[in-house]
Amino acid sequence: MTEKILLICCFVLLSLIPTAKAEFISPDKVTAHTEKYVPQILDIPQGTFYYGIKWQGIPVADAAITVSKVTEDTKDYWDISISATSSSIVAIFYSLEFSGHAVFSAADFRPKLFRTEQTENGRKSERMIQFREDGTLEAVRTKRGKIAEKLAFNPNNLLFDPISGAFFVRSLDLAVGHKVDVDIYNCRHRYIVSFLSNKVEQIKVAKQTYQAINLVPSLKRLTDTEA
Repeated sequence: MTEKILLICCFVLLSLIPTAKAEFISPDKVTAHTEKYVPQILDIPQGTFYYGIKWQGIPVADAAITVSKVTEDTKDYWDISISATSSSIVAIFYSLEFSGHAVFSAADFRPKLFRTEQTENGRKSERMIQFREDGTLEAVRTKRGKIAEKLAFNPNNLLFDPISGAFFVRSLDLAVGHKVDVDIYNCRHRYIVSFLSNKVEQIKVAKQTYQAINLVPSLKRLTDTEA
């Protein structure tokens, strides 16, 4: 259930578009500071997990998350793949095919690679961020095969992509009433995404009952003068 909620948060972040009247601020010009939290729950269940996403009871998309652990240069990383497609009902008037891939450290969840491909009503776009060990990053965004934006900068803050950021929040043992702020960059915009630990409740998944943390997300777009 937690993965499903965080997947929706990631999907929303990746789909947001800038406000028409607002002035765009380049991500490399943004100044942000967030607390350096330490991951506490390092293990992630491995395998492929399938979800049906609904809005007001109407099926809008089918999604899947595949989680695996890989080793590169003696270091362990989490390798995450996400896919989502419009449901047959929604596809009549809105067609979406989305795939995302992220690689991040299994020790501290710092991101290494983020890549997405999205085809929206026939329009294809791609995004890729490569995170360097020295804190810098390189980002490339393409539309219909042409480079729309290319940036290289040092955020001077602990910066996550939407996927690694979601799993980073999942790794924190949040007490009820506690809020965590995360700096997120999706290769277009930067956000401060806040998660408030609202309450602990029981949920049923596959006929089993679990204790789950109810997280309430909110976000502030840093690359928008009117956000």
